[in-house]
Amino acid sequence: MGVKKLFDEGISGCIVTANPKGEIAPMFLSEFDQDNGVIQPRLVSIDSEFAQLCLKNLHYIRDEDSEALSKFIDNPEVYKFNEILNWN
Repeated sequence: MGVKKLFDEGISGCIVTANPKGEIAPMFLSEFDQDNGVIQPRLVSIDSEFAQLCLKNLHYIRDEDSEALSKFIDNPEVYKFNEILNWN
């Protein structure tokens, strides 16, 4: 919904953020890159409650989806979430 809100406002080329109150705001890469243009990585614990809630409610391609998806795209296995993240 945040992407749509910002798009409707003519804002693009940013990351959509939400504060604890749920207010949507854009964040541009230039706001948090280093002098050399590199963004400092930030580690996130996938065992945290927030990460688990996100993963639980994330819809992604699973092994059992491959046959149905092959009717629409070539090589659906390339798009499997667990494969992309190497979570086998």
